[in-house]
Parts: sequence; C-alpha cells; structure tokens
Amino acid sequence: MARRVPGNPMGSILRDIDRRTRTTTRRARPAARTEPDEQPTEPEPVPVQTAPKPPTPWGVAAFTLVTGEDGGVQVEFPRPFASPVVVASVIGSASAVAVVDEVTSSHAYVSVLRGTDARRAPGSSVHVIVTEATG
Repeated sequence: MARRVPGNPMGSILRDIDRRTRTTTRRARPAARTEPDEQPTEPEPVPVQTAPKPPTPWGVAAFTLVTGEDGGVQVEFPRPFASPVVVASVIGSASAVAVVDEVTSSHAYVSVLRGTDARRAPGSSVHVIVTEATG
C-alpha cells in the first residue's frame, strides 16, 4: 500500500529493495581444469601459532595462540625486544584470565586460569600483544 501514496518515502525504499532483489550477482567464472589421472592435492595445514611477518606496526607483534595441556603457551617473538611489554587476554571466556608468567627479550610464557580456584585451562585461545617499552 505504501507504493501507491504519492510523496511517501517508504515507497521509494520498497522500490529500491525490489530492484536489488531482482538483480543477479552471479558472474561467470572459467572452469578449473584438472587432468583426469591427476589426484587433487590437499592444502598444507596452516600452523596455529604463527606471528605476522613483519610485525605491524613496527615494534608491535600480535599473536593468537592456544594453550597446551598444562594450560600455558610459550610465545616466541619474531625479533628480540630490548624491553618488551606483554599484554594477554583470553578470547571468548569471561570466567578465565590470562597471566603473563615469564618475559624475556625473545619470548614470553602465558598461562590461562579459570574458576575461583584458579585451575589451569588447557585448550584456551589467548590473544597476546608485545610492544617495546617507552619512557
């Protein structure tokens, strides 16, 4: 009914939606050619614990890691930091906390603790940011 009333702004919105739903977005792609006797190869699995190379911006490194069976993970920096500052947070859990146990110029060790009794949480995702201390 809104389409038939002159000056009604809803009419133009409905016309635009109607036009957009009628347009096709599929584009023709060339078919992938494979040899009939050739077996397709599976892609290599991507390692979970990798660092961006080079760190962006310079002087900052960010990691997304998964804790091991002991509830902790060691983070190897892509380059040595003279005085690193490490910040860690748990991804997707409000009841867990990330603790930076050890920091050196080349690595850090982060643990994830969960619950009121602070038990270690294996298999938890952790976001770690390392930067150079200024001051």
